[in-house]
Amino acid sequence: GIDRLIMILTGQHSIRDVLLFPTMKPIGLERQKMGIRQKKLTKLTTNLRQKNRLFKSKVEPLFEDMVDFDTFSKSDFRVVKVKNCEEVPKSKKLLKFTLDDGSEKERVILSGIKEYYSAESLNWKDIACDL
Repeated sequence: GIDRLIMILTGQHSIRDVLLFPTMKPIGLERQKMGIRQKKLTKLTTNLRQKNRLFKSKVEPLFEDMVDFDTFSKSDFRVVKVKNCEEVPKSKKLLKFTLDDGSEKERVILSGIKEYYSAESLNWKDIACDL
């Protein structure tokens, strides 16, 4: 009972070590094991860093700034139909949208999503929009 508990608490692999030599523990061996573990860990991290350099992937943070509820509640999100979507001339990122939000007026907005979507693929689609 108690011998097994002491074996677990002291990190010994055998109950004999606890019974025969309860206070003697090789300190150098533990430090050596920690050194080997540290070397393996640094080798793994350098390998991972080198692999990440090969991919050149850019990781974006999930949330840069947290938005409080008051700011969020001021937003006007609606599902709208894209009547027309066209590329903005002389622009690398912008698409010009003509939207139907259910009111009598057409809304025109610009969005910087040209590198992700083609203008033709968004015509007559339903999208979520912050008006």
